[in-house]
Amino acid sequence: MTPQNQRSRPNLGIALIVLSVGCLVLLLFRDGTESVERRELGPADSEEGELSVGVDHLADLPAAGRFNLAIERRTWSVQVIDEKGQPLNGAQITAARGGQRLEATDLALWEEPLPGDWVLTVASPGLPVWKKSIDVATSVSTKTTVQLAKGVLISGRVRYADDGRCDGRFVGFVPKGERAPLAASKWLELPHARTDRDGRFQLLLPESGSYRAFVGWGGNVLFEESRPQSHAPGGFSYLDVVLPAPTRLVVEVKEAETGRGRGGLGVSLYRRKELMEAELQAKRTAMGVVPRAQRPLHTAPSAPPSTLTTLTEEEQAEANAAEEARARAEERAKDPDERRRRALRMAVVPEGYGRSMSGATNQHGRIIFENVATGEELRFALGRGTEAFAVTLSAWLDEGDQARLEAEIPAAMPQDAPMLDAPRTATASLQVAPHATSGAEPGARWR
Repeated sequence: MTPQNQRSRPNLGIALIVLSVGCLVLLLFRDGTESVERRELGPADSEEGELSVGVDHLADLPAAGRFNLAIERRTWSVQVIDEKGQPLNGAQITAARGGQRLEATDLALWEEPLPGDWVLTVASPGLPVWKKSIDVATSVSTKTTVQLAKGVLISGRVRYADDGRCDGRFVGFVPKGERAPLAASKWLELPHARTDRDGRFQLLLPESGSYRAFVGWGGNVLFEESRPQSHAPGGFSYLDVVLPAPTRLVVEVKEAETGRGRGGLGVSLYRRKELMEAELQAKRTAMGVVPRAQRPLHTAPSAPPSTLTTLTEEEQAEANAAEEARARAEERAKDPDERRRRALRMAVVPEGYGRSMSGATNQHGRIIFENVATGEELRFALGRGTEAFAVTLSAWLDEGDQARLEAEIPAAMPQDAPMLDAPRTATASLQVAPHATSGAEPGARWR
């Protein structure tokens, strides 16, 4: 080997070493750059509501080096379908719970609704209104499917045999031939409508079948069909109900100072307490209500000590208002003058009597009571602001009587007048006449 070749070997070795070092530096630079890119792009690339977790240290995963864990939000979805199971367009969806109200059209998807019982109402033009209580879960999403089908259109009229007005009467339909509930609170759970000022009504039964119609007013069933009727789309559609003429009492109050009637005057009708209690007990027995003295004793479980109740702003405002009203009532009760005023108001109530009906006069000083108790003594009291007046007469009415009570209350006391020691009285007169019928027989007729 020549001296020249011997000098070239060291140079070749040095070149190989430099080349190796350069490659190593390049590899390290690329690896660091990719790591920085992964750290910068990872979180920004994740969608809202997801958690990005780097996994660069797991060799068996792709070079992108991350995966996403979705955080599922609790929702309540409501879907409305027609009788064929297809989505129904134009449906108005409303959910109510306390002071909260949720609304949607066609399809509802509400996020994080308060758990508990919600009243869900779905309405669509030409179809029966769907209404039901839905228990929204606490920890999982709730899905509700509502099916609206064509109902049975029912229209009709309710009137008295003496052609008296029947506005605001409750017309309900009990399915499957059952009887009308005695508890008025149960009426609202049935297909129903209320009559207008002419006694007319219209409603959609949710489905065909057997129904028994009834009419209610003042918490009492005034009329009920003797047997249920079968209804189908296109079948019977018009119901004419004639009610027996009620025992009616018209009260007209005028002020002695002006000789004219005035609105906003209080009128109360009183009956003997033992008779009202006997009627109430009979109604409870018919409803299957067990008397309190006969109920088994149960020990209420104590609430966990860690249980906390969080009120919404609206609920907190209502609680604060109730507390303030209670505090004001307590302060008034401590006032000697207020106690005397209350004693005067209570003094107009006859001994052994309880209030049966009450209301306020209209702008003409008139109020009408219907279905008044018969065969017993009735007493009355009138009110103007904080003043209460005892009425000097009582009334005995028979079934179907049409009575008119005309009363006159004395002029208002001056503001600086001393407080009275005994209640003031109102003079009154009573006229009673048997009811007059229009010739229509009470009952129900379909056509």
